[in-house]
Amino acid sequence: MIKKEILHANKAWADALTSAPYFKMRIRSEKEVQAYWDKIADKYDSNMMGQEEDRVQKVMDYFLQHKILTKNTEVLDIGSGTGAYTIPMAEVVKSVIALDSSSEMCGILEGKASEKKLSNIQTLIAPWQEVKLRKEKLYKSFDVAFSSLNPGIRNLKTLIKMNAASRKYCCLISTSGKVEDSTRKELEKLLLGKNLESKQANDVIYPFYILYQLGYSPKMEYIDITMVRKKEPEEAVASLCDSFWLYTDITPSVKKNIHNYVESKIENGLFTATTKMRLGMVCWSVLKRT
Repeated sequence: MIKKEILHANKAWADALTSAPYFKMRIRSEKEVQAYWDKIADKYDSNMMGQEEDRVQKVMDYFLQHKILTKNTEVLDIGSGTGAYTIPMAEVVKSVIALDSSSEMCGILEGKASEKKLSNIQTLIAPWQEVKLRKEKLYKSFDVAFSSLNPGIRNLKTLIKMNAASRKYCCLISTSGKVEDSTRKELEKLLLGKNLESKQANDVIYPFYILYQLGYSPKMEYIDITMVRKKEPEEAVASLCDSFWLYTDITPSVKKNIHNYVESKIENGLFTATTKMRLGMVCWSVLKRT
């Protein structure tokens, strides 16, 4: 029987996800959201502008220091995107299966692997919540099951599935506390009339608490990051239009408002957006129970 504390935490997690304006105010279906990720795949890396490198390196340093990754390790990267973690992991481990729901993201990842002559990466296109571990031969097939900022791990069921894929370790990275982005807040008020508060819906505290109550001994590390993106005005407008499409139709009027906002914030010919957040990295052994 599942402890009531776990059920309460799982319900709180679900309630946060359904009530948070960041998710609740989306006007697109799951299928349309999937198409959105395919659409922006070729812009994803340029949007990040190399600013994933610092946090990725911090995670890799932790893994190597604690010998979670070795030359014999087999990894499952859940929600791999274009390979921010897949590529550096593949450079030091035996193999990585990169799982993502976006075929375009996976295609870009495969291109990067080819450029770096990495033959130990295999992509698998599927949403994590729909994956059947035994059917896909993923059950207890990995030394490490890893996921970073992946909305597919959203409740007790999808968290337990992650556990079931690993025979040694799991690592989950999610936000911890509020994300600060003044540009987003101003535009949300301008275009939607209110802020898209996340209410910490995907906060790392939910999986951490559930794992603790399940009898595991999760360890938490925090990573503070500041991302500063500087873009040409036209590129900034296009990126913001793509982002707000999830919440409103990009009519000529909406696009004009975005354009005017971008123009009002230009300094030295560039539009600058700054995002500050704290990430929580939870690591645990699937073998050792308290």
